[in-house]
Amino acid sequence: MTVTLNNIATITHETKPLDKNNLRDLLSTLESLLRNDSGSKLQTTKALSLCTLIIRANNFDYYDAKSKRKAIHIIGIIGATTKHLTKRCIELLSLAAIGFHTHKRILSACNAALNSAYERQELFMSIHFLQVFKSIQKTQPHNDKVLLQILRGWRDKAAKCSLKVPISHKQWDTILHGMLAKPTDTMKYDHPSGHVQWTSHDPQHTEIDSETHITWNVNGLRQRWNSGELIDFITKYNPTTLHLTEIKTDLQGLRCPDELRHTLHYFGYSFCIWNWCTKAIAGNKGSGNFGSAVFSKLPFTGVKYGMNHNDTDNEGRLITASVANKNFIWVYAPCSRSDDKAPRSLIRKSFDDALTKHYGDISSSRSTNPTYIVGDLNVAPSTTDCTTHFASPTSSWPSTKPLRERSFQ
Repeated sequence: MTVTLNNIATITHETKPLDKNNLRDLLSTLESLLRNDSGSKLQTTKALSLCTLIIRANNFDYYDAKSKRKAIHIIGIIGATTKHLTKRCIELLSLAAIGFHTHKRILSACNAALNSAYERQELFMSIHFLQVFKSIQKTQPHNDKVLLQILRGWRDKAAKCSLKVPISHKQWDTILHGMLAKPTDTMKYDHPSGHVQWTSHDPQHTEIDSETHITWNVNGLRQRWNSGELIDFITKYNPTTLHLTEIKTDLQGLRCPDELRHTLHYFGYSFCIWNWCTKAIAGNKGSGNFGSAVFSKLPFTGVKYGMNHNDTDNEGRLITASVANKNFIWVYAPCSRSDDKAPRSLIRKSFDDALTKHYGDISSSRSTNPTYIVGDLNVAPSTTDCTTHFASPTSSWPSTKPLRERSFQ
């Protein structure tokens, strides 16, 4: 029997043996269409129907191991690229891994397909996987030993990933529903300028009785996001705006930035500005240094990156915007050195001069609103605020020098 896209839906395991060569050609065609995002929704659904039939058949005469591996590979592509089918694909791949756990190459194909989905949408896939795992445990208790043996690694990996957002199952269902309801994400997350600003698809306009504006030196946002510290911080303090300094990453470095975007939206942060470092330092990628971001529950206006300071504007140190009839200059100031004439010390001095001028310009050009400087100014008001003082009480660290003290004041 010849298989085409049009008759996939009518094929069952009771049909006559299929033309294996034709079947393999069709699977290759489907794989190509799905990889290039050129397949229609109908073709994707039919492809999943065919692949489901192939991997569910225990008779290797109809569908040989090679066809099964190809079908598993296609299911992985569908699961990675089609959100409303992701959970179904994870279930199929998990059951195939259990059913063919004695076939090493098929089991390996299942793991590769699951990994394909995980790399494209870590958090989304992980939460669905944990739900599927729990469902299989409940409906197939006789397979519990095999289930744990084959899928324990994925369960542990998914559980670790889910810690990024330590919330209840009910809250997770709301976030997952929101992800499914949103249109395809076309946001460009890797802009070469290091400047990205986004507004969620259906921004929440929250009525805020009392505003709170917080700045936090995260010393690497990737770690704070992966560990769940970022969401813990947000749920604990619930600020109107949250300014993050020293993020040390670009958006692609967070692997699945659209998942962070959806999560922030759930907590009310529909408006975000990113300004990461694009300056290569010592031959290393610039985004691993410095950088800043601002999350807000209220809309931004008049967004400006940097302050025309050639030495630091490409380090992602300054964001200016107006929020709720207030002007904010969010700052992550550079650190100086013990030698006042060292290059970084001179850069710090010129940065402070430029910041003073920028503050004056913003205050005068947006004079109807008050202007605030918020952030990590890299200053310490007294010697005892510096850890080096305790290591060597007789030494004076730059943070306590007159230049830095004036900056702090």
